[in-house]
Amino acid sequence: MNWLKYSLLAGVLSLMSLSSCQGGSAASVEKLKATAFETKVKEEGTAQLLDVRTPEEYATGHIEGAVNNNVDAAGFDQNVAHLDKEKPVLVYCKGGGRSADAATKLKALGFKKVYDLEGGMLAWNSNKLPVSTATTATAAVTATPAGNGRPKSAAGEGFSVADFEKLVKETPVLVVDFSAVWCGPCKKLSPILEKMEKEFAGKVAVQKIDIDLSEELTAYMGIQGVPYVVKYVNGKKVNQMVGLDTEDNIRKFMAN
Repeated sequence: MNWLKYSLLAGVLSLMSLSSCQGGSAASVEKLKATAFETKVKEEGTAQLLDVRTPEEYATGHIEGAVNNNVDAAGFDQNVAHLDKEKPVLVYCKGGGRSADAATKLKALGFKKVYDLEGGMLAWNSNKLPVSTATTATAAVTATPAGNGRPKSAAGEGFSVADFEKLVKETPVLVVDFSAVWCGPCKKLSPILEKMEKEFAGKVAVQKIDIDLSEELTAYMGIQGVPYVVKYVNGKKVNQMVGLDTEDNIRKFMAN
């Protein structure tokens, strides 16, 4: 009987040890809404708060105290080497795509806890949370190699709120595509909408708006993610589509 007791005890201890090891080594990524992310920043401080956008985007406005470390730059891994892997890291970008990439990289590098701002600066600005333009908190970020990473916005003029309202008022049936050059789903949606524009020529007008060139309008509309497509009929909003959908559903969206 003693051997049975010892065997059972050894099994229990082995399971406890395995459970302890697994629990201690598991890394986790948690997405937080803008207000919850702000609270977490206040709790944890800004020592490990990363803005993973380009330096140009960072300069237009960021969360106070955030260090800029472009996730698409070659030096991203080196620039986080000094951070404490046992303490939480907080990351954000423009719309949430690049910060998700950064969170995956940080997890692979051994960081135990990563908080990711859901919806990025779009959600932050939509909630009217404070933004800083100070440039003192900037990491030594290696430039993104040519042809690698997400492109910057093309030169050109954006839409003001007044421009937009005038367009909506003067266009009987209007579909507006809010997008960004760094947005992967936007790139897939663009040729579909171009095709739809030809199919519905004379019936539906299509206007593409770059949110990075129209930040006032983006905030006014409360846009928290792209692609964001809105349909107006006689000046009134009748439908909206968030994210990428099938060509058939987009055709129905245009027709109805």
